[in-house]
Amino acid sequence: MSSVNRFLSLVAKAIGSTLFVVLLTRFRVWNSRKRILKKVDVFAEPFKETLNEFIDIIVVTFDLLLEVVATILPRRNTKPVKRVPGERTTPGRYVSAKV
Repeated sequence: MSSVNRFLSLVAKAIGSTLFVVLLTRFRVWNSRKRILKKVDVFAEPFKETLNEFIDIIVVTFDLLLEVVATILPRRNTKPVKRVPGERTTPGRYVSAKV
């Protein structure tokens, strides 16, 4: 019986010490990650600003291109049509409505 108790106590000590080491390691990693992230944020901030400015330039250029294309292409003269509620159509056909 004493050998079983000794074995169980050794297993319990091994498991307990392993859990303690794992928790201690996780705590150290968490603290070092916080320190590293502060350094990386300071280092990466200019790149982040440059990337945001570049994306803004692309968006503004795309909007300008859309305006240029819209002014170049001819527009059709369209009339606004009022839809009468309750009218049903078959698929692929248009509703003739009075303007």
